[in-house]
Amino acid sequence: MLAKQLGLNEGLLQSLMELPGTRSMLDLKIRLVSLADLNTSLRKGVLPQASSLAWPDEPFRSEFLKLLKQLEMPRFTRRYPKLLAPLMRQFLGLVADFEAKLQGEEAKQQKQQQQSQQQQQQSRQAGRDQQQQEQGEGEESQEGGGDEDEQPQEAEMQQQSQQQSEGQGKEGQEQEYEIDMENMQGQAADRPQDQQGSATEEMVKELLEGFKEEWAPVMENLEIADEAFDDIDGLLDDGPQAFDSSRSVWHQTGAVYNSKSPPGVIRSPQRPEETRGLTRSGDLSRMLPFEAHLLAAGWPRWEDAPASSSGQEEEEEQDGDSGSSGERVLAREGSRAARMLFMARRAERQLMSYERTGWVEDEPARLTGRMEVRPAAELGPIIVCLDTSGSMYGSREVVAKAVALECMRGAHRQQRRCYLYAFSGPGDVAELELGNDAASFSNLLKFLTSGFGGGTDVDAPLERSLERVSSEEWALADILMVTDGEIPQPSEQVLERLAAAHEELGLEVHGLLVGERVTPPMQALCTHLHIFKSWSVVGGRAAAQW
Repeated sequence: MLAKQLGLNEGLLQSLMELPGTRSMLDLKIRLVSLADLNTSLRKGVLPQASSLAWPDEPFRSEFLKLLKQLEMPRFTRRYPKLLAPLMRQFLGLVADFEAKLQGEEAKQQKQQQQSQQQQQQSRQAGRDQQQQEQGEGEESQEGGGDEDEQPQEAEMQQQSQQQSEGQGKEGQEQEYEIDMENMQGQAADRPQDQQGSATEEMVKELLEGFKEEWAPVMENLEIADEAFDDIDGLLDDGPQAFDSSRSVWHQTGAVYNSKSPPGVIRSPQRPEETRGLTRSGDLSRMLPFEAHLLAAGWPRWEDAPASSSGQEEEEEQDGDSGSSGERVLAREGSRAARMLFMARRAERQLMSYERTGWVEDEPARLTGRMEVRPAAELGPIIVCLDTSGSMYGSREVVAKAVALECMRGAHRQQRRCYLYAFSGPGDVAELELGNDAASFSNLLKFLTSGFGGGTDVDAPLERSLERVSSEEWALADILMVTDGEIPQPSEQVLERLAAAHEELGLEVHGLLVGERVTPPMQALCTHLHIFKSWSVVGGRAAAQW
């Protein structure tokens, strides 16, 4: 009941109950409240103070919060609440490992203490046995060495003095033994605590290092995806438990984009050598001037107080070096809302800024520019027929894949459906729906990692596209044909069906020609023809000439 009131699900409650350190209902209640505070703070985009949480134990608590701040986790959890569930699950897993190892260390120390106590008891018993043995030997010597004519009083006096000397020696030995034991116990109490603290810190660093290695790339890829897509909530759904950092599409690798970077270097904002354009950031030094209007509107404005009379002005002018009266009045109160909005935009890195980059050493090469290719249909579905024949290999292939990615990005932003037909030889047509979910995005990434090859048959993808637009949900769709123009003449039947669809449904066929020569088949197919000319972006004009 308490877990539901605090906004935690049954899975987190079960994980809390199974933690090694949860021994009573009081422990469970304390941990529930602390976990709810952490969850609520991250949902709001802030981090709680380590002192405000009663759990987990130090130093894990402070180190974990420092790592979340380093990864800028609150910024992402506020914008994408679906990250909270896997984050909380992994947090509880780390705490379970921490408490299990901590209990193991405590059990080991208790065992060492028990062994130390046993050794101390054995040493004490050995000392007592030795004292008793020495006392027995002294009594035997007294009994065997007495004189028959000695007076009883003298014998008693000697025995009493001997006992007193033995007692004093025994007390001195016991006192010395106690002092030594106190010193030994004090040293034993100090050294293990220092060693334990150092070992605990190393253990926490090792646990959190694995967490950082797993989540740092995810945060970086989410940042990139957020710049490319207006809303990536649909891409965070991955399985019944929503986003999972270990199985998400953000771990996909294999797609390589060349931005004409020399081998071993890339452009990076870490070395601001030249201005290349505009971007969004949280850097005040690169902020555009118009972004400062919110900051200016947020602070109060003061002005000099007007002079009360002309006589006073003349006296001030005659004084010369004495200066003005120095009185200032409030001309305008600042807007707190404007000030807070500016701070929020800066925290979210949404300030329009100059993009200043330079060359730095790195192995991969990344695409830094963007190409906008938008189908003409307004809010209707998009059907992309993509030529993947052998003649598209090279820079043309890069353009074709960029078009496919941009079509998905535009459809995702405008909440439109998008379908891809990748065609090459006769009967070789691959279908792919580019939806707004993680599965579609993963399928697109697999397509982008594949190579192009084979012949060219344009009839098959067009026939399938016409069948699709005949349905009600795809009736408003237009077709985008991406090819180099080296295609055979389409059949008369296909051309007739395209003409009929154009008259009845308003179907338009937009052709993107990734070449320099307009071919007759493209003129016959397309209602609108576009020629790609920005070859400098993808590696020169040589690819357009072969």
